[in-house]
Amino acid sequence: ANDGSTAGMFLLSEYLFRKRSFGSNNTWQNSSVQQWCKDFASNQPNFSLAEKSAMLGVAKTDSGGNYFNISWGESSLTADDKMFFLSVRELADYVGNYYQAPGLVATFEGGSSDDWWLRSPGVGNTTSAGLVTIIGSVNIYSIKSSLAARPAFNLNSSSVVFTSAAVGGKPDGGLTPISKYTGNEWKLTLKDSNRNF
Repeated sequence: ANDGSTAGMFLLSEYLFRKRSFGSNNTWQNSSVQQWCKDFASNQPNFSLAEKSAMLGVAKTDSGGNYFNISWGESSLTADDKMFFLSVRELADYVGNYYQAPGLVATFEGGSSDDWWLRSPGVGNTTSAGLVTIIGSVNIYSIKSSLAARPAFNLNSSSVVFTSAAVGGKPDGGLTPISKYTGNEWKLTLKDSNRNF
């Protein structure tokens, strides 16, 4: 998971979602974007009951520091934050730690790219929070601006029954070992505690 020690899978959305402002201050807890993540994760059309129950809340604090030549403040998650935006440290550790690294530029499903929020605050300015720009650089920006959401979450790995390549789907004729696959998209089959079969 995103704390580096809890058993789980740390997943980041491939696509961007609805643009919105960060909130009235630059701390993640009690911000508008935190509430958006809670609402998005709990919305039935977005995730089934089985998918929601497989989301794993991990409490952690990412200390501030200097990343991408910018001073950042501390950012924390509670176990209730099942869906969240990346901290600048998670961005550097899991996506890329230099400008224009693969994965920094993200698009809406239709193909248009945009700037997207991070949950880390800038240091010394309570009206700015982190963002990744349309060209894959990292900076701080006014929390009153509307930027895209790119949510992440931790998946409880014990909820995964099996994994198959996204291209071609599940094999016909039963389960077999995953053949050599060079893609980066996977399908996961989750346990559903609401079913008795």
